[in-house]
Amino acid sequence: MVVSETVTFDAVDSVENLAHANVSNVRVIDSDGSTDRTSGVTVNATNGTLTNGGTGSGIAAGETVTVTYTYQKTEAELQRDGKNLYNTNDFTAGSNRITLFQGNWRIYTDQFDTAQNYTLGAALYVGANGKFTSQVLTNRAGRVADVPTASNPFLGVEGSFIA
Repeated sequence: MVVSETVTFDAVDSVENLAHANVSNVRVIDSDGSTDRTSGVTVNATNGTLTNGGTGSGIAAGETVTVTYTYQKTEAELQRDGKNLYNTNDFTAGSNRITLFQGNWRIYTDQFDTAQNYTLGAALYVGANGKFTSQVLTNRAGRVADVPTASNPFLGVEGSFIA
């Protein structure tokens, strides 16, 4: 699941907790979304913590940043939020196939590479991990219909197929 949250660093070299542990694809940006600050922090993916890199990182004490990341839901969250009919969170388990779209289509998804930047109208591809990416690859999959933001962390994807 992809989430986005704000984190305020109390001091230089402070350790701040994310809302979830076991995180991946962590991206740290200015609150206004203009500058990538990921290199300014150290991520403990297992614990879900960020350590401010200090004075050289450019993240000042008291500064708020937006952190976007992916995490795997816990069993308790899956029980609370529900599972699919196979009692798993793999919604392709029945057929191991995806839904086929014909004609013009648009979807919103949290299945994209959060380490990449996305521009409205830009081409989208499918990475080796099966997630959408803006990284230019040979398997084009559509274009960006809406970019993910802190308030709406879903990527809008649109495309067209000739039936």
